[in-house]
Amino acid sequence: MTHLKNCQIPEQLRPFVKAIYLMQAPGTWEPPPHSRVLPDGCVELFVNIGDTADSFEVNGRKINGSSFITSRMNCFMDISSPKQVHFITVWFYPGRSWPFFDVPMSIVANQTVCLSDIGKSQAEAAKEMEQRVEATLSDEEKVQVVQEFLIEKLSRNYRAEESFQSTLTLIEKSLAQVSVDSIARAVGLSHRQLLRKYDQCLGLGPKEYIKMRRFLSASELLKVAKWSLTDVAYETGYFDQAHFIHDAKQFSGMTPGELRQAKNVLF
Repeated sequence: MTHLKNCQIPEQLRPFVKAIYLMQAPGTWEPPPHSRVLPDGCVELFVNIGDTADSFEVNGRKINGSSFITSRMNCFMDISSPKQVHFITVWFYPGRSWPFFDVPMSIVANQTVCLSDIGKSQAEAAKEMEQRVEATLSDEEKVQVVQEFLIEKLSRNYRAEESFQSTLTLIEKSLAQVSVDSIARAVGLSHRQLLRKYDQCLGLGPKEYIKMRRFLSASELLKVAKWSLTDVAYETGYFDQAHFIHDAKQFSGMTPGELRQAKNVLF
């Protein structure tokens, strides 16, 4: 099975990074055919510190780069893991990954992209980071190299986006039961300004983000509460069960009943 070791997050990265893991599987286990990862608005960075001959498959496509990101906006991903895995993974909060990459996040939304393919400056920085990772011996030193890479990107690219971050907070506090117009008014932005900020910083429009977060809240209830599907739908702000079923099929490829029973779904 895959083992995850939680690594300490440097203070500079804590507002942006939810978790840093060392992920390792020894090659003696039989991974499942695939795991379905539901969209959550997060971007995750993977840095391969093992055998680059073994690669993940995402939606049937082999990912061969030494470092890559997955952007889980509003589409599920089917991921197949090799038997032998040795990665550093960095899991960003929703809307907090944009300072670390050199393109609007809409460019990479719902994709798995090698760092070397995200513009010239990103490719050069990624190559230098990968070379430093390869040159170090211990896993802990390799994690430190990745952390230093991220801190350097943050120092170059960060600018305060308080109004955008405030909208994400409003959506979370309301359990995604809020309108786009109301959050725009709350932070003093026009509808067009709000769309531009979401395009740049998140990669998904505010209406679709609210819709996805509402579905995610419902999915979590499906797994932990023994409620009827109708009760789950109403508790999470759906007008009726039909709308819940529609969103479940869009975001997970399953009906709510199938999602409740599924063993290979991660979110």
